[in-house]
Amino acid sequence: MCFKRVGGVTPPELAVKVGFNPCQSAERPEEYVVLRHVPVARDTFGDYGQDMLPNSDALPTWTYTTPHKAAKKTPQNESCSHGNAEFFLTADDVRPDELEANKDFIVIDIPEKVEEP
Repeated sequence: MCFKRVGGVTPPELAVKVGFNPCQSAERPEEYVVLRHVPVARDTFGDYGQDMLPNSDALPTWTYTTPHKAAKKTPQNESCSHGNAEFFLTADDVRPDELEANKDFIVIDIPEKVEEP
């Protein structure tokens, strides 16, 4: 997907990371889940005026997502993502103006790799 910069508007970022489960329940007990970044930019309406989205940080911009056609064992996941910091949502992945709204999903201590017996 391509985004074109229009006027002073910054194109939104598309990203997927592993973070804390925002929907943890009996049906979804996992501590970590796949999250996607909602492609929104604070300055979306910048061409029309200043601070047009004053509450843009009121809701999280990283949300639960369900990967399609996921399999437990594939050539792509032979080396488990546990212990690989680049796959986890950290504060460095979140825009400064989105930190507060996403604080519950940010992983501070990256889990160690789990070795299968």
